[in-house]
Amino acid sequence: MSVNSIIGWDIGGAHVKLCHLPGGDSNAEVRQYPCALWQGMDKLDTVIEQSLQEFDARGCLHAITMTGELTDLFTSRREGVAAILAAMMRHIPEKQIQVFAGRSGFVESASAVQHCDQVASANWLATAMLLADEISEGLLIDIGSTTTDIIPFLASTVLVDSVTDRQRLIHHELVYTGITRTPLMALAEKAPMSDGAVPLMAEYFATTADIYRILGLLPDHADQHATADGREKTVEQSSHRLARMVAADKDEYSDEEWRLLAEFFSQQQQEKIIAACERVLSRCQLPENAPVVAAGIGGFLIAEIARSLGRPCVDFDTCLQADFSQQEFDSTDCAPAVAIALLGRKRLGPVHTN
Repeated sequence: MSVNSIIGWDIGGAHVKLCHLPGGDSNAEVRQYPCALWQGMDKLDTVIEQSLQEFDARGCLHAITMTGELTDLFTSRREGVAAILAAMMRHIPEKQIQVFAGRSGFVESASAVQHCDQVASANWLATAMLLADEISEGLLIDIGSTTTDIIPFLASTVLVDSVTDRQRLIHHELVYTGITRTPLMALAEKAPMSDGAVPLMAEYFATTADIYRILGLLPDHADQHATADGREKTVEQSSHRLARMVAADKDEYSDEEWRLLAEFFSQQQQEKIIAACERVLSRCQLPENAPVVAAGIGGFLIAEIARSLGRPCVDFDTCLQADFSQQEFDSTDCAPAVAIALLGRKRLGPVHTN
Protein backbone atom coordinates (compact mmCIF):
# COMPACT_ATOMS: atom_id res chain seq x y z
CA MET A 1 0.00 0.00 0.00
CA SER A 2 1.24 3.51 -0.79
CA VAL A 3 1.37 6.18 1.87
CA ASN A 4 -0.81 8.26 -0.48
CA SER A 5 -3.79 6.60 1.23
CA ILE A 6 -3.71 7.93 4.78
CA ILE A 7 -5.94 8.99 7.66
CA GLY A 8 -4.71 11.61 10.10
CA TRP A 9 -6.12 11.37 13.64
CA ASP A 10 -6.15 14.17 16.23
CA ILE A 11 -7.47 12.49 19.38
CA GLY A 12 -8.50 15.07 21.97
CA GLY A 13 -10.20 14.92 25.32
CA ALA A 14 -13.47 16.32 23.95
CA HIS A 15 -13.34 15.65 20.19
CA VAL A 16 -11.71 13.35 17.68
CA LYS A 17 -10.80 14.96 14.35
CA LEU A 18 -9.91 13.03 11.23
CA CYS A 19 -8.54 13.83 7.79
CA HIS A 20 -8.70 11.20 5.05
CA LEU A 21 -6.28 11.65 2.14
CA PRO A 22 -7.32 9.01 -0.40
CA GLY A 23 -5.11 7.86 -3.21
CA GLY A 24 -5.70 9.00 -6.79
CA ASP A 25 -7.61 12.15 -7.69
CA SER A 26 -10.27 11.97 -4.96
CA ASN A 27 -10.68 15.00 -2.70
CA ALA A 28 -9.63 14.81 0.93
CA GLU A 29 -12.29 14.59 3.64
CA VAL A 30 -12.38 16.08 7.15
CA ARG A 31 -14.67 15.15 10.03
CA GLN A 32 -15.01 15.85 13.74
CA TYR A 33 -16.72 13.65 16.31
CA PRO A 34 -17.64 14.56 19.90
CA CYS A 35 -15.81 12.27 22.32
CA ALA A 36 -16.14 12.86 26.07
CA LEU A 37 -13.02 10.86 26.83
CA TRP A 38 -13.06 11.86 30.51
CA GLN A 39 -16.19 9.68 30.85
CA GLY A 40 -14.41 6.47 29.83
CA MET A 41 -12.44 4.70 27.11
CA ASP A 42 -15.67 3.30 25.66
CA LYS A 43 -16.34 6.80 24.27
CA LEU A 44 -13.19 6.60 22.17
CA ASP A 45 -13.89 3.01 21.09
CA THR A 46 -17.31 4.09 19.83
CA VAL A 47 -15.88 6.98 17.81
CA ILE A 48 -13.15 4.82 16.29
CA GLU A 49 -15.72 2.24 15.21
CA GLN A 50 -18.03 4.89 13.76
CA SER A 51 -15.31 6.70 11.85
CA LEU A 52 -13.82 3.54 10.36
CA GLN A 53 -17.28 2.61 9.09
CA GLU A 54 -17.86 6.04 7.56
CA PHE A 55 -14.45 6.33 5.91
CA ASP A 56 -13.16 3.84 3.36
CA ALA A 57 -10.26 2.98 5.66
CA ARG A 58 -9.35 -0.42 4.25
CA GLY A 59 -5.58 -0.67 3.98
CA CYS A 60 -5.01 2.96 5.01
CA LEU A 61 -2.02 4.12 6.95
CA HIS A 62 -3.14 5.83 10.17
CA ALA A 63 -1.02 8.75 11.43
CA ILE A 64 -1.91 9.72 15.00
CA THR A 65 -1.46 12.72 17.24
CA MET A 66 -3.24 13.32 20.52
CA THR A 67 -4.08 15.62 23.43
CA GLY A 68 -6.55 13.32 25.18
CA GLU A 69 -3.86 11.89 27.47
CA LEU A 70 -4.34 14.97 29.69
CA THR A 71 -7.95 14.16 30.65
CA ASP A 72 -8.54 13.25 34.28
CA LEU A 73 -9.47 9.72 33.24
CA PHE A 74 -5.74 8.97 33.45
CA THR A 75 -3.38 9.24 36.41
CA SER A 76 -0.47 10.30 34.18
CA ARG A 77 0.23 11.41 30.64
CA ARG A 78 2.18 8.20 30.07
CA GLU A 79 -0.84 6.14 31.09
CA GLY A 80 -3.03 8.22 28.79
CA VAL A 81 -0.74 7.81 25.77
CA ALA A 82 -0.62 4.04 26.34
CA ALA A 83 -4.41 3.75 26.76
CA ILE A 84 -5.20 5.79 23.65
CA LEU A 85 -2.78 3.79 21.52
CA ALA A 86 -4.15 0.53 22.91
CA ALA A 87 -7.63 1.66 21.87
CA MET A 88 -6.42 2.39 18.34
CA MET A 89 -4.77 -1.02 18.11
CA ARG A 90 -8.02 -2.72 19.16
CA HIS A 91 -9.52 -1.52 15.88
CA ILE A 92 -6.59 -1.03 13.50
CA PRO A 93 -3.70 -3.43 12.74
CA GLU A 94 -0.58 -2.24 14.53
CA LYS A 95 1.47 -2.30 11.31
CA GLN A 96 -0.83 0.37 9.84
CA ILE A 97 -0.26 2.86 12.70
CA GLN A 98 2.38 5.59 12.90
CA VAL A 99 2.49 7.97 15.88
CA PHE A 100 3.67 11.58 15.69
CA ALA A 101 6.46 12.25 18.20
CA GLY A 102 7.11 15.90 17.45
CA ARG A 103 10.63 16.69 16.35
CA SER A 104 11.50 13.01 16.65
CA GLY A 105 9.21 12.38 13.69
CA PHE A 106 6.89 9.40 13.38
CA VAL A 107 7.44 6.31 15.51
CA GLU A 108 5.95 2.82 15.58
CA SER A 109 3.03 2.39 17.94
CA ALA A 110 4.93 -0.24 19.93
CA SER A 111 7.64 2.28 20.88
CA ALA A 112 5.46 5.41 21.15
CA VAL A 113 5.04 5.24 24.94
CA GLN A 114 8.83 5.41 25.27
CA HIS A 115 8.57 8.81 23.53
CA CYS A 116 5.76 9.97 25.83
CA ASP A 117 6.93 13.58 26.25
CA GLN A 118 7.21 13.99 22.48
CA VAL A 119 3.94 12.18 21.68
CA ALA A 120 1.74 13.81 24.32
CA SER A 121 -0.11 16.93 23.15
CA ALA A 122 2.02 17.42 20.05
CA ASN A 123 -0.82 18.24 17.63
CA TRP A 124 0.07 21.96 17.60
CA LEU A 125 3.58 21.11 16.44
CA ALA A 126 2.25 19.07 13.53
CA THR A 127 0.27 22.10 12.32
CA ALA A 128 3.19 24.48 12.77
CA MET A 129 5.68 22.14 11.08
CA LEU A 130 3.42 21.76 8.06
CA LEU A 131 2.98 25.53 7.77
CA ALA A 132 6.72 26.06 8.13
CA ASP A 133 7.21 23.71 5.19
CA GLU A 134 4.51 25.37 3.09
CA ILE A 135 4.84 29.14 3.65
CA SER A 136 8.15 29.51 5.55
CA GLU A 137 7.11 32.25 8.02
CA GLY A 138 4.11 33.33 10.05
CA LEU A 139 2.29 33.17 13.36
CA LEU A 140 -0.11 30.26 13.75
CA ILE A 141 -3.16 31.03 15.90
CA ASP A 142 -5.41 28.01 16.31
CA ILE A 143 -8.51 28.71 18.41
CA GLY A 144 -10.30 25.46 19.16
CA SER A 145 -13.18 24.52 21.39
CA THR A 146 -11.08 24.58 24.57
CA THR A 147 -7.62 26.03 23.92
CA THR A 148 -5.67 28.44 21.73
CA ASP A 149 -2.24 27.66 20.24
CA ILE A 150 0.12 30.53 19.35
CA ILE A 151 3.17 29.34 17.40
CA PRO A 152 5.66 31.45 15.39
CA PHE A 153 7.70 29.98 12.55
CA LEU A 154 10.44 31.53 10.43
CA ALA A 155 12.79 30.28 7.70
CA SER A 156 10.82 27.01 7.64
CA THR A 157 11.58 26.45 11.34
CA VAL A 158 9.17 26.38 14.29
CA LEU A 159 10.46 28.97 16.77
CA VAL A 160 9.54 27.40 20.10
CA ASP A 161 11.54 25.22 22.45
CA SER A 162 8.58 24.06 24.58
CA VAL A 163 7.66 20.39 24.50
CA THR A 164 5.03 19.87 27.20
CA ASP A 165 1.78 21.79 27.69
CA ARG A 166 3.08 23.03 31.04
CA GLN A 167 6.06 24.63 29.31
CA ARG A 168 3.79 26.08 26.63
CA LEU A 169 1.49 27.60 29.26
CA ILE A 170 4.48 29.23 30.95
CA HIS A 171 5.63 30.72 27.63
CA HIS A 172 2.10 31.83 26.54
CA GLU A 173 2.20 29.54 23.49
CA LEU A 174 -0.85 27.76 24.90
CA VAL A 175 -3.78 29.73 26.28
CA TYR A 176 -6.53 27.77 27.96
CA THR A 177 -9.40 29.57 26.30
CA GLY A 178 -11.60 28.29 23.48
CA ILE A 179 -14.64 29.09 21.44
CA THR A 180 -17.23 26.72 22.94
CA ARG A 181 -16.17 25.02 26.20
CA THR A 182 -14.54 27.80 28.25
CA PRO A 183 -16.57 28.79 31.35
CA LEU A 184 -17.24 32.53 31.34
CA MET A 185 -15.93 32.89 34.89
CA ALA A 186 -12.46 32.19 33.38
CA LEU A 187 -12.59 35.38 31.30
CA ALA A 188 -13.34 38.08 33.89
CA GLU A 189 -14.03 38.72 37.58
CA LYS A 190 -16.82 41.24 37.03
CA ALA A 191 -18.95 42.40 34.13
CA PRO A 192 -20.48 45.78 33.19
CA MET A 193 -24.28 46.05 33.33
CA SER A 194 -26.50 49.12 32.90
CA ASP A 195 -26.89 49.43 36.68
CA GLY A 196 -23.22 48.87 37.58
CA ALA A 197 -20.36 46.41 37.46
CA VAL A 198 -21.41 42.98 38.76
CA PRO A 199 -18.96 40.42 40.23
CA LEU A 200 -19.44 37.17 38.34
CA MET A 201 -20.85 34.01 39.85
CA ALA A 202 -18.02 31.49 40.16
CA GLU A 203 -20.19 28.69 38.81
CA TYR A 204 -20.36 26.72 35.58
CA PHE A 205 -23.50 28.49 34.39
CA ALA A 206 -22.48 29.51 30.87
CA THR A 207 -19.67 29.01 28.35
CA THR A 208 -18.16 30.81 25.40
CA ALA A 209 -20.51 28.87 23.09
CA ASP A 210 -23.35 30.88 24.64
CA ILE A 211 -21.81 34.28 23.97
CA TYR A 212 -20.93 33.49 20.35
CA ARG A 213 -24.38 32.02 19.79
CA ILE A 214 -25.94 35.25 21.10
CA LEU A 215 -23.64 37.27 18.83
CA GLY A 216 -24.57 35.15 15.80
CA LEU A 217 -20.97 34.08 15.19
CA LEU A 218 -20.99 30.44 16.27
CA PRO A 219 -21.31 27.93 13.41
CA ASP A 220 -24.14 25.48 14.15
CA HIS A 221 -21.85 22.46 13.84
CA ALA A 222 -19.14 23.83 16.15
CA ASP A 223 -20.82 23.10 19.50
CA GLN A 224 -21.01 19.31 19.80
CA HIS A 225 -21.35 18.90 23.57
CA ALA A 226 -24.17 19.52 26.02
CA THR A 227 -24.76 23.02 27.34
CA ALA A 228 -23.91 23.94 30.94
CA ASP A 229 -27.52 23.41 32.06
CA GLY A 230 -28.40 20.66 29.58
CA ARG A 231 -31.00 22.85 27.87
CA GLU A 232 -31.33 23.84 24.22
CA LYS A 233 -28.69 25.48 22.06
CA THR A 234 -30.72 28.57 21.20
CA VAL A 235 -30.13 32.30 21.61
CA GLU A 236 -33.00 32.38 24.12
CA GLN A 237 -31.53 29.66 26.32
CA SER A 238 -28.00 31.02 25.95
CA SER A 239 -29.28 34.35 27.24
CA HIS A 240 -30.83 32.57 30.25
CA ARG A 241 -27.47 30.93 30.98
CA LEU A 242 -25.62 34.23 30.56
CA ALA A 243 -28.03 35.91 32.98
CA ARG A 244 -27.13 33.41 35.68
CA MET A 245 -23.49 34.60 35.52
CA VAL A 246 -24.64 37.96 36.95
CA ALA A 247 -27.21 36.45 39.34
CA ALA A 248 -30.15 37.58 37.22
CA ASP A 249 -33.09 36.26 35.24
CA LYS A 250 -33.08 36.87 31.52
CA ASP A 251 -36.24 38.99 31.64
CA GLU A 252 -34.71 41.48 34.07
CA TYR A 253 -32.75 43.06 31.20
CA SER A 254 -33.30 43.57 27.48
CA ASP A 255 -31.97 41.38 24.69
CA GLU A 256 -29.68 44.27 23.77
CA GLU A 257 -28.18 44.24 27.27
CA TRP A 258 -27.40 40.52 26.95
CA ARG A 259 -25.86 41.10 23.52
CA LEU A 260 -23.63 43.84 24.96
CA LEU A 261 -22.62 41.53 27.81
CA ALA A 262 -21.77 38.81 25.30
CA GLU A 263 -19.64 41.33 23.40
CA PHE A 264 -17.84 42.19 26.64
CA PHE A 265 -16.89 38.56 27.24
CA SER A 266 -15.78 38.15 23.63
CA GLN A 267 -13.56 41.22 23.94
CA GLN A 268 -12.09 39.91 27.18
CA GLN A 269 -11.23 36.65 25.46
CA GLN A 270 -9.67 38.39 22.47
CA GLU A 271 -7.57 40.60 24.73
CA LYS A 272 -6.34 37.52 26.55
CA ILE A 273 -5.22 35.98 23.25
CA ILE A 274 -3.71 39.23 21.94
CA ALA A 275 -1.67 39.66 25.12
CA ALA A 276 -0.28 36.13 24.75
CA CYS A 277 0.53 36.77 21.07
CA GLU A 278 2.45 39.89 22.00
CA ARG A 279 4.44 37.93 24.59
CA VAL A 280 5.29 35.25 22.03
CA LEU A 281 6.20 37.78 19.33
CA SER A 282 8.45 39.69 21.73
CA ARG A 283 10.75 36.66 21.93
CA CYS A 284 11.27 36.14 18.20
CA GLN A 285 12.33 38.21 15.19
CA LEU A 286 9.28 37.51 13.04
CA PRO A 287 9.13 40.04 10.16
CA GLU A 288 6.31 42.58 10.47
CA ASN A 289 4.71 41.39 7.22
CA ALA A 290 4.74 37.72 8.22
CA PRO A 291 1.06 36.71 8.31
CA VAL A 292 -1.11 35.37 11.05
CA VAL A 293 -2.42 31.96 9.95
CA ALA A 294 -5.96 31.41 11.23
CA ALA A 295 -6.99 27.89 12.24
CA GLY A 296 -9.61 26.23 14.43
CA ILE A 297 -13.35 26.60 14.79
CA GLY A 298 -12.69 29.98 16.39
CA GLY A 299 -11.09 31.24 13.20
CA PHE A 300 -13.78 33.90 12.87
CA LEU A 301 -12.08 35.84 15.70
CA ILE A 302 -8.57 35.71 14.28
CA ALA A 303 -8.83 38.34 11.53
CA GLU A 304 -9.63 40.96 14.18
CA ILE A 305 -6.82 39.68 16.41
CA ALA A 306 -4.43 39.95 13.44
CA ARG A 307 -5.52 43.55 12.86
CA SER A 308 -4.77 44.33 16.50
CA LEU A 309 -1.30 42.84 15.99
CA GLY A 310 -0.82 44.87 12.79
CA ARG A 311 -0.39 41.77 10.64
CA PRO A 312 -2.08 40.34 7.54
CA CYS A 313 -4.23 37.26 8.07
CA VAL A 314 -4.60 34.14 5.92
CA ASP A 315 -6.69 31.02 6.47
CA PHE A 316 -4.94 27.72 7.12
CA ASP A 317 -6.64 26.07 4.14
CA THR A 318 -5.15 28.58 1.69
CA CYS A 319 -1.67 27.37 2.69
CA LEU A 320 -2.30 23.76 1.69
CA GLN A 321 -1.48 21.81 -1.43
CA ALA A 322 -4.56 19.59 -1.23
CA ASP A 323 -8.19 19.72 -2.36
CA PHE A 324 -10.94 19.09 0.18
CA SER A 325 -14.55 18.05 -0.31
CA GLN A 326 -17.16 20.60 0.78
CA GLN A 327 -18.59 19.45 4.11
CA GLU A 328 -19.65 20.56 7.58
CA PHE A 329 -16.15 20.77 9.06
CA ASP A 330 -13.35 22.03 6.84
CA SER A 331 -9.57 21.78 6.88
CA THR A 332 -9.21 24.98 8.92
CA ASP A 333 -11.56 23.65 11.63
CA CYS A 334 -9.49 20.48 12.01
CA ALA A 335 -6.02 21.78 11.22
CA PRO A 336 -3.95 19.29 13.30
CA ALA A 337 -5.69 16.27 11.76
CA VAL A 338 -5.08 17.69 8.29
CA ALA A 339 -1.48 18.52 9.17
CA ILE A 340 -0.71 15.08 10.56
CA ALA A 341 -2.12 13.43 7.43
CA LEU A 342 -0.17 15.69 5.07
CA LEU A 343 3.04 15.34 7.10
CA GLY A 344 2.58 11.59 7.06
CA ARG A 345 2.23 11.60 3.29
CA LYS A 346 5.31 13.80 2.88
CA ARG A 347 7.66 12.28 5.46
CA LEU A 348 6.91 8.61 5.86
CA GLY A 349 7.57 7.63 2.26
CA PRO A 350 6.19 4.43 0.72
CA VAL A 351 4.73 2.23 3.44
CA HIS A 352 3.57 -1.35 2.95
CA THR A 353 1.06 -2.75 5.41
CA ASN A 354 0.19 -6.12 3.91
